Amino acid sequence: MATTEFFLGRRSVFNYAVENVAYGTANTAVTWAWPGFVQKFTGSDNQELFELNPMDGVDARTVGEYYPMVPKFGNTLEMFLQHMRFPMLCMGMTDTMTGAADPYTHTFVQADVLQSMSFQAGHLHSSADFGKQYVGNVCNKGDFNFAKGDWVRFSADFVAQNATKLTSYKSYQASIESLKQHTAAIIRPYKSSDLTVKINNVDISPYVTQARLGFDNQLHVDEAMDTATGELISQPAPQVQKWDAGITVKMHDAAIWDLFKAGATVSNCSFKVTNGTNNITWTLSGVKIKAANEPIDISQGIVVQDLALNITSVAIVENAAIDTDYDTVCA
Repeated sequence: MATTEFFLGRRSVFNYAVENVAYGTANTAVTWAWPGFVQKFTGSDNQELFELNPMDGVDARTVGEYYPMVPKFGNTLEMFLQHMRFPMLCMGMTDTMTGAADPYTHTFVQADVLQSMSFQAGHLHSSADFGKQYVGNVCNKGDFNFAKGDWVRFSADFVAQNATKLTSYKSYQASIESLKQHTAAIIRPYKSSDLTVKINNVDISPYVTQARLGFDNQLHVDEAMDTATGELISQPAPQVQKWDAGITVKMHDAAIWDLFKAGATVSNCSFKVTNGTNNITWTLSGVKIKAANEPIDISQGIVVQDLALNITSVAIVENAAIDTDYDTVCA
């Protein structure tokens, strides 16, 4: 009796490319980019079905039929953070690279638009590869997560315009440093133990047990009223970008609660990860402490305090062994 070969999670692929022709049109380059150590990719596709019940003289309490309307495509991605090229696109930033030797400095500036991307993701198989190509991917929101004893994880949610079936995949870019595949031996992903957190210019890192820094592009998503597009969405429009952060600390004094109670803007706040000469710094502006609560519980060991921060904007600078501008596109 023949045995069945199942799809296996380890035998998978994800690549991406900036859409440099038009929204919803995949980059035609032979090779696409590598975002880092992707761990999970999940489609969130949904076919909107309209319950259609006509006055047809049928003596029944059953649904007449379901009719497909506008399909909704989207996905979520989670990866270990190697460098900022993919997150930069998700946040809607551009890169200015400076320096003549390793490490090169990449300074990110907020752009007025969000760049759309195309993704290929799916399963490898000895005889029947299966995957999906998503076009018109625009990031709605994302998070940098720092958990003790773990890698730094970047996760993002995307709205897509369309998805089609794949039976083969593009290879990874091999020449452009910011786009090609890097092993951990070449560029190690950041660990949470690489993290330094400062609040009010005080290094609270020894007391941090977990942290998160997140952004929300607040996409406005609408169906297109355009026969050329058909029953698909038009290009999503980013609205006011919002940042927030959450930090859990082992509490040993009331300094952060005092900052919360004062209600003033807290200056000199930052997140920074460092791996040798490679590092990324997120400098937070307009920080207000929304909450700084701790439970009073007789059964608790060391008291932990949960901080919630609202942030007006974030400036990001990366020093990395990558000598190409992150704005470079697959071609």
